[in-house]
Amino acid sequence: MESSFEEVNDILKTLVRNSKSPPTNAQIVKEIWTHAQLYLQLQKKFADATHNIHMELIRNMVDARYKDTQSEIKAIKDHLLQTTCSTLKQSYPVDDAKRGG
Repeated sequence: MESSFEEVNDILKTLVRNSKSPPTNAQIVKEIWTHAQLYLQLQKKFADATHNIHMELIRNMVDARYKDTQSEIKAIKDHLLQTTCSTLKQSYPVDDAKRGG
Protein backbone atom coordinates (compact mmCIF):
# COMPACT_ATOMS: atom_id res chain seq x y z
CA MET A 1 0.00 0.00 0.00
CA GLU A 2 2.90 2.31 0.78
CA SER A 3 4.30 1.76 -2.71
CA SER A 4 0.94 2.81 -4.18
CA PHE A 5 1.13 6.13 -2.35
CA GLU A 6 4.66 6.56 -3.61
CA GLU A 7 3.45 5.93 -7.15
CA VAL A 8 0.70 8.51 -6.75
CA ASN A 9 3.25 10.96 -5.37
CA ASP A 10 5.53 10.34 -8.37
CA ILE A 11 2.63 10.88 -10.75
CA LEU A 12 1.78 14.15 -9.05
CA LYS A 13 5.39 15.31 -9.29
CA THR A 14 5.41 14.45 -12.99
CA LEU A 15 2.21 16.40 -13.49
CA VAL A 16 3.70 19.41 -11.77
CA ARG A 17 6.88 19.25 -13.85
CA ASN A 18 5.03 18.81 -17.16
CA SER A 19 2.46 21.52 -16.64
CA LYS A 20 3.25 25.17 -17.15
CA SER A 21 1.05 26.23 -14.32
CA PRO A 22 0.76 24.31 -11.09
CA PRO A 23 -2.26 21.98 -10.97
CA THR A 24 -5.29 23.11 -9.08
CA ASN A 25 -6.44 21.30 -6.00
CA ALA A 26 -9.35 19.88 -7.98
CA GLN A 27 -6.97 18.39 -10.57
CA ILE A 28 -4.82 16.86 -7.86
CA VAL A 29 -7.81 15.40 -6.07
CA LYS A 30 -9.21 14.02 -9.34
CA GLU A 31 -5.89 12.36 -10.18
CA ILE A 32 -5.55 10.88 -6.69
CA TRP A 33 -9.16 9.64 -6.78
CA THR A 34 -8.59 7.95 -10.15
CA HIS A 35 -5.56 6.06 -8.87
CA ALA A 36 -7.22 5.27 -5.54
CA GLN A 37 -10.15 3.67 -7.35
CA LEU A 38 -7.78 1.54 -9.41
CA TYR A 39 -5.94 0.48 -6.27
CA LEU A 40 -9.21 -0.42 -4.51
CA GLN A 41 -10.36 -2.48 -7.50
CA LEU A 42 -7.10 -4.42 -7.54
CA GLN A 43 -7.29 -4.94 -3.79
CA LYS A 44 -10.85 -6.33 -4.12
CA LYS A 45 -9.77 -8.72 -6.91
CA PHE A 46 -6.93 -9.96 -4.73
CA ALA A 47 -9.24 -10.43 -1.74
CA ASP A 48 -11.75 -12.33 -3.89
CA ALA A 49 -9.04 -14.59 -5.29
CA THR A 50 -7.69 -15.30 -1.80
CA HIS A 51 -11.21 -16.05 -0.55
CA ASN A 52 -11.85 -18.47 -3.43
CA ILE A 53 -8.60 -20.30 -2.73
CA HIS A 54 -9.44 -20.67 0.97
CA MET A 55 -12.97 -21.85 0.20
CA GLU A 56 -11.64 -24.49 -2.20
CA LEU A 57 -9.26 -25.76 0.49
CA ILE A 58 -12.12 -25.94 3.00
CA ARG A 59 -14.33 -27.80 0.47
CA ASN A 60 -11.56 -30.33 -0.16
CA MET A 61 -11.05 -30.83 3.57
CA VAL A 62 -14.78 -31.33 4.22
CA ASP A 63 -15.15 -33.73 1.28
CA ALA A 64 -12.17 -35.78 2.44
CA ARG A 65 -13.54 -35.97 5.98
CA TYR A 66 -16.97 -36.97 4.66
CA LYS A 67 -15.44 -39.81 2.63
CA ASP A 68 -13.37 -40.94 5.63
CA THR A 69 -16.46 -40.89 7.84
CA GLN A 70 -18.48 -42.88 5.31
CA SER A 71 -15.78 -45.54 5.06
CA GLU A 72 -15.53 -45.70 8.87
CA ILE A 73 -19.30 -46.12 9.18
CA LYS A 74 -19.25 -48.92 6.59
CA ALA A 75 -16.39 -50.67 8.41
CA ILE A 76 -18.26 -50.44 11.73
CA LYS A 77 -21.48 -51.79 10.17
CA ASP A 78 -19.60 -54.67 8.57
CA HIS A 79 -17.87 -55.47 11.84
CA LEU A 80 -21.17 -55.34 13.75
CA LEU A 81 -22.85 -57.58 11.20
CA GLN A 82 -20.06 -60.14 11.40
CA THR A 83 -19.83 -60.01 15.18
CA THR A 84 -23.56 -59.93 15.87
CA CYS A 85 -24.53 -62.65 13.40
CA SER A 86 -21.83 -65.06 14.54
CA THR A 87 -22.58 -64.29 18.20
CA LEU A 88 -26.28 -64.90 17.74
CA LYS A 89 -25.70 -68.26 16.10
CA GLN A 90 -23.30 -69.36 18.82
CA SER A 91 -25.09 -67.90 21.83
CA TYR A 92 -28.63 -68.86 20.96
CA PRO A 93 -28.77 -72.33 19.44
CA VAL A 94 -32.10 -73.48 18.10
CA ASP A 95 -34.12 -74.95 20.93
CA ASP A 96 -35.65 -78.26 19.90
CA ALA A 97 -38.21 -78.04 22.72
CA LYS A 98 -39.87 -75.04 21.10
CA ARG A 99 -40.35 -76.99 17.87
CA GLY A 100 -42.22 -79.65 19.65
CA GLY A 101 -39.51 -82.20 19.21
